[in-house]
Amino acid sequence: MSRTRWIRQIAVAVAAVALAAATLVSAIGCGGSDQPAAGTGAATGASATGTPIKVSVIGLVNTPVVSWPGIFAGAKAAALAINQSGGIGLDHHPVEVVTCDYELDANKANVCARDAVSAGVVADIGSADIFTPATTPIFRSAGIPRLPTPLNPADSTMLGEYPLVSGGNGLLLGTGPVLADLGIHKVAWVEPSPNVPTNVELFKKGLSGAGVSLVGRVPLPGGVSDYAPYAKQVQDLVDQGAEAVVSNVSLPFFQLVKTFKQLGGDTKWVQLSQVDGAQIKAAGSVAEGMFSIGYLPPASADIPAVQRWVKEMAAVGKTGEKGASQLNAEGFNAWLGVYALKQLLADTKGPITGKTVDGLIQNGRHIDVQGFIDWSPAEKGPAGFTQLTNGDVWLKKVVDGEEVLAKRDPVDVFKSLGLG
Repeated sequence: MSRTRWIRQIAVAVAAVALAAATLVSAIGCGGSDQPAAGTGAATGASATGTPIKVSVIGLVNTPVVSWPGIFAGAKAAALAINQSGGIGLDHHPVEVVTCDYELDANKANVCARDAVSAGVVADIGSADIFTPATTPIFRSAGIPRLPTPLNPADSTMLGEYPLVSGGNGLLLGTGPVLADLGIHKVAWVEPSPNVPTNVELFKKGLSGAGVSLVGRVPLPGGVSDYAPYAKQVQDLVDQGAEAVVSNVSLPFFQLVKTFKQLGGDTKWVQLSQVDGAQIKAAGSVAEGMFSIGYLPPASADIPAVQRWVKEMAAVGKTGEKGASQLNAEGFNAWLGVYALKQLLADTKGPITGKTVDGLIQNGRHIDVQGFIDWSPAEKGPAGFTQLTNGDVWLKKVVDGEEVLAKRDPVDVFKSLGLG
């Protein structure tokens, strides 16, 4: 598959689509160095006295399409707090976070995975990796489990992966149930062009299962400079009865909405692609009132786990950690992943390896992750989503320039659709 198509696919997958003086943090550049990055303060906390254990995070930082330094910062924030409060397991192991930016390059993603294995990581946590069909087998062959952000359709059934969240697949499947819960039963869809067939299938399955009809589709190719023709297509579908417009194109989204409004259009917009606070702020009034669907709640949510994550991101930010101010779902998922590992290993004594972690995961049920997620990796999700045991998606809305929860509780996609 061409690089161009993969770049377009990340916008779909993300939508259908995640944080040091007391932390050992090393950045594996995709060239292979495993030395701590300058300024990260690679010293363990005084109360974490055991042998360090390493976890890897593979993400996207230096690309024109997406930049998520918050993923690395999320894992580092959790590690910093854990190391300052006794480490992991009965032997008080400090956590070292090994990061790698694969820059939307399949070859670099493979290098990241091999370097993580060579570095001796015991788990891969929160990675936003679209090349998992190639990279997950590298980890699995070394007996190292992954707790990724599911972005590739294959992540729903990929052996060796144990996601905490529904990810991009959950968003596509969950759009129908969330809209039905809002009382919306006819929608238009602004989609990437070309789209990914599996994602189209998931989106349509979720709509039909929730009794929501698709009035029509507006394919939006990359590199568009004039959005008026596409805004007019959206208006045509609104005139045909669409009660809302769903979009899973990321970067052009606000420009399309702006053009639509300038032409006199008025409708509800529901965004699936990751939209961060900086983009919302830059969009100004164009973003106001916009809905979005996410696999985790926003940073503004009055939920104890969310507020602890925000607090610990601020703490790691004081060490100069890049990305600490980026409070997005990908970073929250990485933070949750490190705490899931801590809880999984709470009663473990002696050396910890990838096989140690994998063995515990195989028998793991009802693991309490920050009082927020009940993680049961030993169990299976519904058919076609066997590795996804958490089907929650959250409805958000932009109010006064900030994403807030539009509804207090998430929608369990699998239960809503009668899948499990």
